[in-house]
Amino acid sequence: MKTKKDETNGISLRIPAVNYSILATSSVTSAAMAFVVALLPVSMFAKIAFLGVFLGILFCLIYALYRNDVEAKGKNFEEVEDESKASLGREAAVDGLEILDEAGKFFSASLRSDDMFRLIASRIDGIIPHKHIVLFTVEDGELLNPAHAAGESSREFTKLLTGKYHGIAGDAFQNDNPILVKDISKDRKSFGKILTECNASVAVPLKQGMEIFGVLALYGIDYSENDKNLLKSVGERVSPMIVSSFSFEQNIANSMTDALTKLPNERAFYVVLENQIAEAQRFQEGRPLTILTIDIRDFADFNRRFGHSTGDNLLAFAAGVISGELRKMDFLCRSMNDEFWVVLPTASEKITRKIVQRIETAFAEKAFALDQTDKFYAQMNFGSATFLRDGESTNHLLQKALLRKRQTKSRDESSVIMFPREYVN
Repeated sequence: MKTKKDETNGISLRIPAVNYSILATSSVTSAAMAFVVALLPVSMFAKIAFLGVFLGILFCLIYALYRNDVEAKGKNFEEVEDESKASLGREAAVDGLEILDEAGKFFSASLRSDDMFRLIASRIDGIIPHKHIVLFTVEDGELLNPAHAAGESSREFTKLLTGKYHGIAGDAFQNDNPILVKDISKDRKSFGKILTECNASVAVPLKQGMEIFGVLALYGIDYSENDKNLLKSVGERVSPMIVSSFSFEQNIANSMTDALTKLPNERAFYVVLENQIAEAQRFQEGRPLTILTIDIRDFADFNRRFGHSTGDNLLAFAAGVISGELRKMDFLCRSMNDEFWVVLPTASEKITRKIVQRIETAFAEKAFALDQTDKFYAQMNFGSATFLRDGESTNHLLQKALLRKRQTKSRDESSVIMFPREYVN
């Protein structure tokens, strides 16, 4: 068998070759017969007729031998075309795996998990077609959570699952091997109508070292053992990519989190406040924005009396109390020492005053336990600044709020937020 390349589409087709021994024998026989006919003592017309009949018989004989040769090898054009398509599919899969390798080299340490999953899902679609692809993450050692999904109605995957999941991803997790199923009824119990057009599924466990951290599941019309093996190769490539995206997210979170109180830090505060200022600028007076600065009254003296370890515990206690009195949309961070900063989106002066009063009341009612018998009631100092009225930039608002807090402390007044005199009057 020889391979001939079809110049029109670049696909390599395997075409059965003619038996060259037949051609050689036919050529010699034709030459000898032509010589013999030329020597015959007959007219030129008779010679031509005789030679034509001979060549016709010879052609039919060659064609019959050629067909027998093709049939003996069990090949016909349709089979050759099917084989070429399968070969093309294998080449596409290999190219897709190579693209995954390249993506892992360039993006593994610079994408969040949701962005990484979208990248992986788009690449896998060129390797194993699917209607849905879901990344299940392992939680509490055995629970599987559909953390990311792509495809039609992909967002519904994370909304419909309730309780413990028992579908194909669970089987792949328990068996620690790729799984292929032609009956996805167990998954339909969890995901319902989303899988209406799907009849089969393949899943592969994802590992970091020897530990399974997730399962990648594909849902589609039909899958084969070859698809399962392909997904195994895919899983080996995407596992380190997903792990690195989790690490990248964790590093970002750590860089924006205060280790003591577990609150966001100054860096996160500036990011959030700048975004909120941009929104406030769009709507101006229709979307008020206020920030609060808060610290613990006489905190330095508290540290001297009870020690820095107890002071750290007081800071964690204060973070919890303040957070509990804020609205869901509000953003609280710890700056440094005993400083807490708050972003209050859509908060007018009236709403801000109510929030401050709630915080003051909470500290008056909730005591910090120094030991089993002694308690300490902390008091807070507050300062505020409102967008447009006090400034239009992050630094202007923050400086104004800190100034008002210092004014409150220097006047030795009760812990009351400082507003301009015209608003108080």
